[in-house]
Amino acid sequence: MPSRRRFLQTLASGGIGLATTQGFCAPASAAEAPTVGILFFGNSHTYTQQVPMLFDKLCLSSGQFKPAIRSVTNGGVSLTELLDDPRVLKTVTDPHQWDVIVLQEQSAHAAAAATFKEPADAYADAIRRFTSLFRERNPNLLVVLYQTWPRNFAKWPEDAPNQALFGKSQADMHQRMRLANARAAQALSDHLKGTNVRVLVSPVGDFWMQVLRQHPEIPMYDGENHASPAGAWLAAYVLLGTILGRTTLEKADWSGTADKATITKLRLLVLAHPEIFHQAGKVE
Repeated sequence: MPSRRRFLQTLASGGIGLATTQGFCAPASAAEAPTVGILFFGNSHTYTQQVPMLFDKLCLSSGQFKPAIRSVTNGGVSLTELLDDPRVLKTVTDPHQWDVIVLQEQSAHAAAAATFKEPADAYADAIRRFTSLFRERNPNLLVVLYQTWPRNFAKWPEDAPNQALFGKSQADMHQRMRLANARAAQALSDHLKGTNVRVLVSPVGDFWMQVLRQHPEIPMYDGENHASPAGAWLAAYVLLGTILGRTTLEKADWSGTADKATITKLRLLVLAHPEIFHQAGKVE
């Protein structure tokens, strides 16, 4: 299928993802849009508000790609724990060709990984094992680390337990998660040097913090930890840009049942800050 070959060639040459380029060239018509197989692995930060489904709708609305999406999730688990789920191996042996795997670490583990060796080693080992499973089927695999957001500290008192793991404030927890994801991505990239596998960090948490600063009126949280509908839409939109580039972002216009004025603010904010994509995954 020519359109699919074009997608794979572009992926192998580093042409997908806002972190490195301005995006993939638009197909001549919707009928020529390449099919892209994307697998999501994670916990409630992935399945709450159905982030993979939002990604699917946004992608289809752009007319740039035809997504084939599946997810394997379980509440509260880390990626290490998720590797024991028999559904993971079923996706490996699925006859469908998976082009992208999106890996979402448990938020507390990600925050702790910036400071403590054991969770850092566990995170690095888990993403290596996931990558090894899927690169055997697709040597041009794209691995995306889904950098999530910090807890809602309005619901999390300053004297709460486990601050040594999470951080002393919302900003502190975010910086820890950001650093842990950047280190994990760098370690995986070094491990895969000489292969066609690419690794990107999707800076959902970075954009989340930008929204809190720029648009404090937008309700991003649903309780202590999970995303509101607006927060989930932002996550899906940033993941879309990371994986499929700026052209896809610009053309994606689906808002679903979310408030359109809110979605417009979020969309314009993401498009106005390409530097956040470019800085994602950099260890400072």
